[in-house]
Amino acid sequence: MKEAEVFADVLYLKLLREEVPSKEAFNKILLEAFGKKASSQALDWKTNIADYIVACRADKGLPFFKTRYAGQPLMTADGRRVVLGICFGGEGTIEHRWFVNVPKEDIELMEAAYGDWKSLIRKYGDPDQIRKAFEAPVIL
Repeated sequence: MKEAEVFADVLYLKLLREEVPSKEAFNKILLEAFGKKASSQALDWKTNIADYIVACRADKGLPFFKTRYAGQPLMTADGRRVVLGICFGGEGTIEHRWFVNVPKEDIELMEAAYGDWKSLIRKYGDPDQIRKAFEAPVIL
C-alpha cells in the first residue's frame, strides 16, 4: 500500500469516527469494510503462506497475523474466516495480505502464541523456505 493511500485511509477513518455515534457502530463499519476487501483480495492460505513468510523475512521484516479486530473475528463478506498478514518492519516492500481457507488449528495457534510465523513456516514451508526464513536478519 502506498503512503498516500495509507494517509487517505487514516484520514477517512478519522472523519468516519467523528460521524459514527458509538464505538460499536464504528467497529461494525470497519469489520464490514475489511470483509469486502478480504473477499476481493484474499489468497489461499495453504498455497501462499510459506511464500508470504519467506518474502517478509527476506525483506528483513517480521510476519504478524491478525485474526480479529475489536475482539471480533475477521470475516469475508460471505462469512468465511480470514487472516490479515502484516509484514512489520523490514525495508517496507512487502504489502499486507488477506488469506482465506485458514485451518481452524492455525487460527487457534495465531490467537494463542507470539512468534507464530516460526510454527507456520515449519508446517507449510519446504526445507529451503524454512532455512531462508530463519536466516534472514530483522530491521525495525
